[in-house]
Amino acid sequence: MRIAKSSELFGQVRRVSSQYGGVGLVVVDYLQLMALGADSRANMTERVGEISWGLKKLACIFGCASTCSIAVKP
Repeated sequence: MRIAKSSELFGQVRRVSSQYGGVGLVVVDYLQLMALGADSRANMTERVGEISWGLKKLACIFGCASTCSIAVKP
């Protein structure tokens, strides 16, 4: 499923968790496509930091693991 915002990800994980009795793993492929809710003008380092912090928070709330992939330019 395609999710563009962190808040949408939290909502989707909440729905899946309640439907199936829990979530074991959340995977985000290509982290840069996710948008921050408030400040879309932030540089890439700030965006990646905010989103990865949100994933860590999500994992703690739902008691699951989370992983993501990013593209790094040489």
